Amino acid sequence: MGLRKMNKLILGEKKEVNQGTYEVTNLIDSLTIKEDVKLYAFNQVSNEYFNLDKKSNLYYEKIDYLDKDIELNFILDNNSTLDMRYLIVNQGDNKVTLNIKCLGNNNHINLSIRVINKEASKINLEINGHILANTYDNVLIEDAKGLTNGQDVIKICPNIYADTSEVEANHLVTVGSYNPEELFYLMSKGINKEEAQKLLLKSFVKSIFNYYKDREVINFE
Repeated sequence: MGLRKMNKLILGEKKEVNQGTYEVTNLIDSLTIKEDVKLYAFNQVSNEYFNLDKKSNLYYEKIDYLDKDIELNFILDNNSTLDMRYLIVNQGDNKVTLNIKCLGNNNHINLSIRVINKEASKINLEINGHILANTYDNVLIEDAKGLTNGQDVIKICPNIYADTSEVEANHLVTVGSYNPEELFYLMSKGINKEEAQKLLLKSFVKSIFNYYKDREVINFE
């Protein structure tokens, strides 16, 4: 695992990150988050395990060009926050498993995920949110959207396992193609169909980001 904080490289054997903003430069295995941490990861396609300590906050922007199955795990203790913005650009037949587990109380999880395929690919995204019994004041919001190109398959399965009634949990999942009304509007302004689709694709994937929103790191070809 490598993290870049400003111009300083955090050594690979470091498994705990405290206050700060970091760019992930190598594959992450497992990481403990303490205090307030912001992570930005581009094309770090790997299994990941995050442990959010008590009263810790993780803001995580992640873009993956996926070519294999991966599993991401987030474990929250007490009074912690996870805000994850995740873009999956898939090629091939792959699966992403995202596991969230609340061990304690007053945790807030917000997941904003966008999925697209390259060519005639197939992806299965499984989101598993676990809220344990005898916990309270946990919030889990899942917002996952897929944009198809007409020849691909996007499957999104949001699963919320809540063993307590003292929880706020909700998921929003949509999978669809380009909005014909939006395409018609752009084409009426003199934009050809291919360029109109690229504009809509950019809007779709960049709407969830802050750090990556204005960076040309996504290939829309």
